[in-house]
Amino acid sequence: MRLFGLNITRDAAPVPQRRQGARVVTVNREYRAAEVSRLYADWSLCHGYSPSVVAREFPTMWGRAREALRNNPYMLQIARMHSTNIVGDTGIRLVPTAKDRQGNLSEQSNSRTFSAWSAWSTVPAFCDYRQRLNFRQMLELIAVGLVVEGEAWLRHVVDADNPYGYSVRLYGAGAVDVALNDVNPRIGRYIYNGIQQDSGGRPVAYWFRVDDPNLSMIPQSLNVVAGSHEVVPASEVEQVFCPLEESQFRGMPAVHTILPTLHMLSQYDEAELVAAREDAAATGVYTVKEGSDYNPVDSYNAVNDGTHDCAPGEREVLPEGVDFKKSQPTRPNAVYGLFKDSVLRTAASGAGVNYEGLANDRTAANYSSMREGKLSERDYWKAMQQILIERGCRPVFRRWVGSAIGQQQLDFRATGPVQLYSHYWRARRWPWVDPASDARYYETCRRFGWKTDAQISDEIGSDWSENVNEIARLANKAAGTYLEANYAESQAQDPEGNGNHANA
Repeated sequence: MRLFGLNITRDAAPVPQRRQGARVVTVNREYRAAEVSRLYADWSLCHGYSPSVVAREFPTMWGRAREALRNNPYMLQIARMHSTNIVGDTGIRLVPTAKDRQGNLSEQSNSRTFSAWSAWSTVPAFCDYRQRLNFRQMLELIAVGLVVEGEAWLRHVVDADNPYGYSVRLYGAGAVDVALNDVNPRIGRYIYNGIQQDSGGRPVAYWFRVDDPNLSMIPQSLNVVAGSHEVVPASEVEQVFCPLEESQFRGMPAVHTILPTLHMLSQYDEAELVAAREDAAATGVYTVKEGSDYNPVDSYNAVNDGTHDCAPGEREVLPEGVDFKKSQPTRPNAVYGLFKDSVLRTAASGAGVNYEGLANDRTAANYSSMREGKLSERDYWKAMQQILIERGCRPVFRRWVGSAIGQQQLDFRATGPVQLYSHYWRARRWPWVDPASDARYYETCRRFGWKTDAQISDEIGSDWSENVNEIARLANKAAGTYLEANYAESQAQDPEGNGNHANA
């Protein structure tokens, strides 16, 4: 059909026909990872972060990770390792570094800031809006949350009942509605997985669920329902997560790649344990010899009468015509341990932890392998510590300083208010298995100027300034006593600390 000289026929475009005898040419891809063949037919594609996929699949993944945390011992161990190594028993400690107007560190001002922070961060009634947790416990829950849910939320709260005027409220990942996607450019609304953004992708607000997300992980509706959300400005919320993609809005659990492996291993462990128990309980069977002369009723009763009691070293006399065949247990499986170790090594790699620590298995470990594994693992812990510092500790401290100054809990006359924000954080560090070698290494670094005393103290998780003050305090307390003379004499006779004391 032609209209105004144009062909508008809706017939399908002709399919080019292959000429008879034409040769088919196979194009080989230059990158094997992009090859399409029967060997890679089950290799699916991923096109980056998808809000619709996250809304549909994340609640299920969170629920399974929470179930594993309760019932899977290896999942619990992974969570413990993250909490213990990232936060530690003393937490991530604040080190104020305010300077006076002459440019020198203000010891008095920094001491007051540290004391005020310690008073606020260690008292749940001040630190936590719900008055349940201190700041160290919050960091521990955030470390576990990064494993189980992939993220956590810290909300800044102005608290009139608090002498510092400020508190923090901790939320799990499900608090911000991951299933909420509402994009309407006409009215300028861009909500992806509960995070409202402007046209440039900058967070504007977070849509917190009003109902308890722990009671119902999957909302009844994926659309905005009046009264079902609390819209909180982005300036009042800190999202703690470790993004794996540039366009990622929500955090992924650190164990998301090994959750199926941990679940299958747990089921396999249970099946092997049940099979081993059954094998251990089955001692043998009684059989009647073929062609023997016996009375079925009498023989049956006689056999069963002899099976009621069994004690070590006891033997029983069987009736004539009855034989006993002892069972030969086949469980535990001979390769059970090797197979389980292989699976746990994969799980440890996916979780970023050391296999020996996850499985509590050091039978095949040696000094070199343990050192290499520990160094790699500790680099991971340091990176995770930095995430907690940058996305949790630092924003909370800055908000706390401003509120504490307004409540006259901090004195800035010697430094100025801006200097009170100056600080850094000291996270946990780990001693090595050979502390004597470490001591010689640090002494060499100090002697040649490669490291200062303060840097060495930071690396081993100590505070050089506190140590100096403590040494001075103890020396002053020991002045004029026998301790002062004994200490000086022992140092003079044994300056290297080898234990060759005169008083020994």
